[in-house]
Amino acid sequence: MEKKIKTYTYTDRDGMTHKASFLPENLSFAMGEAKALGATKMADIETGDTITFQKSHTSIYTPKIQKAIRFATRVHEVDQKQKRKGKDEAYISHPLIVGLILSRATDDEDVITAGILHDTVEDCHPDHPVTLEMIEKEFGPRVADLAVSVTEENPDASYDERKKRALDHVAHMTEDQILIKSADVIANMTEFIHDYEEIGDQVFERFNTDKFSKIKTQLWMLYALIEGWFKNPLTNDLSSMVPKIYDIGGTKFMREYPAQRYK
Repeated sequence: MEKKIKTYTYTDRDGMTHKASFLPENLSFAMGEAKALGATKMADIETGDTITFQKSHTSIYTPKIQKAIRFATRVHEVDQKQKRKGKDEAYISHPLIVGLILSRATDDEDVITAGILHDTVEDCHPDHPVTLEMIEKEFGPRVADLAVSVTEENPDASYDERKKRALDHVAHMTEDQILIKSADVIANMTEFIHDYEEIGDQVFERFNTDKFSKIKTQLWMLYALIEGWFKNPLTNDLSSMVPKIYDIGGTKFMREYPAQRYK
């Protein structure tokens, strides 16, 4: 029995109409050709039946994100073997975790890229400087702006001064900037909580401030980020850390700074 030729029509991305005639078993090939030309559906000329294409998704592990990982790895690992504060752990783990958190919260390539790069300017080795202009040239102005938004100014200032500036800066952040800062804070505080559970108050020896000041600045940052953007997809993660940080502060801290929100 002779197979019947099917004829479909579709419109490409430029608005031009095409006809495609083929044997039924070649339907998938015809659909692929139509989608490649930007068509969103095909209609059977004889019956009027329509095939609607599912929206194609862009790549997740994009070339820009791959490039950002290589760039950050060179800055933190290759150029200086940078370690996490007070630990024999490669620093590169932190920006990669930030990027991973962001990839769970958004599909914005620039936001994820900026999260991976956020410490490269601040923490680069003096012999291998990284500037904002370099980030802009390699990854574009939006990535550069997002990355620098979570970079601490004047890293040589005291711990308390740096944290106060960072806290004040949250009030002026855009939603994308808050998202990156939230991922950074979640990564850091998750590690801090884990390390406290492992070694107790010894963890505070890593910081140039006392225990209560450290706990207080952490809580203030959590509150600032939560209140800065209530629709932040990372709000639940931020909120869940508040009682954990209070617990680390202990009874004396709770008496001086009673928890009233996000219990």
